[in-house]
Amino acid sequence: MKQILVQDKNQSIAIDSMDVARGNFNPFLVANYVDYDNDFKPIGGGQKAHDKYIQWYKAYLPIAQQAFNEAVSEMQKAFGSAEKEVIYHAKFDTILNAIRDNKSPYLVGPAGTGKSFTCEQVAKKLGLEFYSQNAVSDASDLTGYTDAVGNYVEKAFYKAFKNGGLFLFDEIDSSVPEALMCINNAIANGVMLFPNGEQVRQHKDFHIILAGNTFGTGATNEYNTRCQLDGAFRDRLFFVRYNYDKKVEESIANDNKDVLDFYYAYRKTLKKLGIKQIVSYRGLDTLANCNTLSPEDIIEGAFTKELGADTIYQIYTNIGINNKYVEALYKVYENVKEEEANW
Repeated sequence: MKQILVQDKNQSIAIDSMDVARGNFNPFLVANYVDYDNDFKPIGGGQKAHDKYIQWYKAYLPIAQQAFNEAVSEMQKAFGSAEKEVIYHAKFDTILNAIRDNKSPYLVGPAGTGKSFTCEQVAKKLGLEFYSQNAVSDASDLTGYTDAVGNYVEKAFYKAFKNGGLFLFDEIDSSVPEALMCINNAIANGVMLFPNGEQVRQHKDFHIILAGNTFGTGATNEYNTRCQLDGAFRDRLFFVRYNYDKKVEESIANDNKDVLDFYYAYRKTLKKLGIKQIVSYRGLDTLANCNTLSPEDIIEGAFTKELGADTIYQIYTNIGINNKYVEALYKVYENVKEEEANW
């Protein structure tokens, strides 16, 4: 049988019509030249190839139509599974609806819980440009500034406030009070004077989310450098408790039972022993998805970190489970003990 030139996305590919007749074809390929109303559009090859193609098309239309149906089905499955794989934090809807109601959510929770990622998901859901800013040591990090030659240097907050978008101000409890006053005035008044002399009225599609590790009442044992937020500023915020989420953790760990068992048991043991250490999604991701590092290296680098041999041994004896990661924990204890003896 004659080879026929058909177009597959960005390239032209010659396929043997007998392969199609035998069913040895890619349905996505065949679907490129069969549409819903059976209208045919020839692609390349000249009049002779076109005639042959018409002949083939008529002879094997049922097969081609079946291929098209299979292609549609496969694409629906592909898009459906991709949608299912999107994992949202348990507080996603709360944050999304707060934005829709023109509130200013303040996400309060431990480090490494995925606050920034969830805010990106919210922005995408709302069809908004996403901007973010971490802790600032000067108000100009928010408002922008005029450089030595008189040019105004725009910052993310200026762009979002003027043009619309979702602005995340992360680690606000680590930022200077002057920066927080800028945000407070912007939220309160809906207008702001920027260092370039431009008075900007808040865009109708501007929204702000704030995030921190404390409730803004001052330092804690875990976060001992955090600042106290002004009472009037706190009053404007919509507080959202944002903690670790089991669905997210299972997704990060690819439902690996050994990984999840160790991760949960390690964190629970730290709490039981009163050991102040953050065990976040970052450590879980390292444990689940690093394939080159040894288990011992991962445990020491992402979990025990600065802990001494005696503390590591305490964790080991109280962890209450046994798998390869617990065995690696014991090896880390032995290594650290030996290193401490040689110091």
